[in-house]
Amino acid sequence: GPAPDGGHEDLGRYKGLRRRRDKKGYIRVGKNGSEHRLVMEEMLGRKLSAGEQVRHRNGNRADNRPENLQLISQSERVAQHNRLAAKRKKKVRSAREQATMDARLNERAEGARARAAAFVAALRDGQGPDGPGDAA
Repeated sequence: GPAPDGGHEDLGRYKGLRRRRDKKGYIRVGKNGSEHRLVMEEMLGRKLSAGEQVRHRNGNRADNRPENLQLISQSERVAQHNRLAAKRKKKVRSAREQATMDARLNERAEGARARAAAFVAALRDGQGPDGPGDAA
């Protein structure tokens, strides 16, 4: 469960180091190690350079199985992020979101119709929009 160190979930130990899930969903090992980077380094047999990124193919940051990890460059990661952001921006509303939006628009339209009807009635009764005797 959550540990007292800022919401990190304790997941036991790896090679004598504490494993925990951080607030962003990544598995951390020891003080500063990211498990997905450690797994990739083990797969490659070398340390990762600063510009190398490790991508989780299925999007699950806690799934650090070798077959779920892909080595990509920083520029590939940025391009991928931009493509995903553009998709999210174009996202079609769910039926529920659309129904909520339609209901709000209908409420506004009904309120506007009621105000317009009251305005017209006031004009017909000889009262202008600002009170008695204001009709043109």
